[in-house]
Parts: sequence; structure tokens; C-alpha cells
Amino acid sequence: MSIDDDKRPLDVHDAPIGINDNVEEKKGTAADRADMYRMGKTQEMTRNFRFLSIFGFSMILMASWEFSLSVSTIGLVNGGTAGTIWMFFVCWMGFLFVNTSMAEMASMAPTTGGQYHWVSEFAPSQYQKLISYLMGRMCVLGWQTSCASSAFITGTQIQGLIVLNNPDYVPKPWHGTLLTIAIAAFSVLFNIHLARKLPLIEAIVLVIHVFAFFGILSTLWVLSPRADAKAVFTQFSDGGGWNSIGGSTLVGILAGVLPLLGADAAVHMSEELHDAS
Repeated sequence: MSIDDDKRPLDVHDAPIGINDNVEEKKGTAADRADMYRMGKTQEMTRNFRFLSIFGFSMILMASWEFSLSVSTIGLVNGGTAGTIWMFFVCWMGFLFVNTSMAEMASMAPTTGGQYHWVSEFAPSQYQKLISYLMGRMCVLGWQTSCASSAFITGTQIQGLIVLNNPDYVPKPWHGTLLTIAIAAFSVLFNIHLARKLPLIEAIVLVIHVFAFFGILSTLWVLSPRADAKAVFTQFSDGGGWNSIGGSTLVGILAGVLPLLGADAAVHMSEELHDAS
């Protein structure tokens, strides 16, 4: 081998991808190993997710229809039914473009780093470190607040079920706090000791998630009171007292944003997914 050969840039085909494109439990497919080699990363985690389990993981983490039930009050108060519906459509269109862009970048660089890695790759060289650091900090803050808020919502929903089924129960704020801590602790322990079972559980819960949607939808459709269609789609309101229909509707856009957050979850599991790119 000549000196020039030693100095040539690394190529994807230089990756030690094994024989016959075989799949290994930890290293994944040959394409996975080539991607990791190209990005200069070492495979640390086991690739035990596949398409169905990662699809279920993303859907369950987003919990879009469940979150819509929880946060729809924000939109109904600030904007009314028309504001809630049209702002959700606006959010859906916006997230469609964002998620399509993320999917394209994830296919080029399937790494758990996600956004902060892509910024480091695609930003101008003089700004890469700073912008990547800022993006990483924003991602971490987002994960922390998401974990806390998800545990809080779950804990308080459990408390709400207790109130609904036990008229003698007197709810206290600290009860909800303890339930929140219990949910968070359960999540941590599960991910420490039962992480290998996560793909199976995600696939099972995905089935429940889909069928429960139709069950809830059918129940609401049959039992809910009817309203005039024109009023539903055209009547905006300012129940929040903002003295502006437009301003109130923009405040209510949260009811459309929150259920659509988290679509990048699959990206952050790229190094645990077979054939990630």
C-alpha cells in the first residue's frame, strides 16, 4: 500500500460491514454499519427495533389523539371550535414540512443525536460548534420537560379516574405530585431493566392505541350532542378574554401543536433500529 493510499479519504465501502450483508443483533445490517462508519461513530446500543416496533414507539410517544382530548380545552376556550379545527389543520401542514425535512436528514445521517448532529453537519463551518451546542441544549431541555409533563399528565389522569369512581375521595395537590413521581420512577426502572422488551410492548400497545381511537371516536360520535356544522367550522370565540379573536385563536394554537410534537422520536432511536436509513 502506498503513502497516497493511506492519505485517501475514507469511503463508505471501507466500512467493515461483514459478509453477505448479514444482520447482527447489535450492529444491524451492512447499511447500518456503513452509516455508523461514515459518521465516525461506534455502535454502542443493540439494534432491537424494527419498522413495526419503531412505528408504534413514535405513535405512542406522540399520543396525538389522547393529547387532543387533554388539551382541546385550550383551543375551545381560545378560538372556539372553528379556531381549534383550523389551527390544527395549519399545525398539521407545518409539521408535515418539518417532519419531511427531518426524514430526509435522518436518511442521510441516522444518528441518535438527531437535530444537533445535523446542524453540525450542515451549518457553515464557522458556526457549527456554537449552533450545534445550542441545538443540543434545546433538545435536552425539551426531553426533560417532555418527561416531566408526560408523567404529570398521566399521574393527574389517574387521580381524575379515582375522583370519577370514588365520590368519597378528596383530591389533594400532593396526591398528584406523588403519582407523577411514581410514574416517572416506573418509567426509569422499566427502561433500565426491561429495555429489551420495549419493542414487543410498543407493538402491543400500538394495537390498543389504534383500536382505542376508533372506540373513543365511535362513542363520542354516537353519544355527544349535535351542533350546527356551520357554527362549528365558522364560529370563532374569545373565551380567554384577550379582546381579540385573532389573538385568542393564536393562543389556542397550542391545542394543535402539542398533539403533534414528538415525531422525531424515531430519529433518536436510530442507533437501536435495524436498517435505520
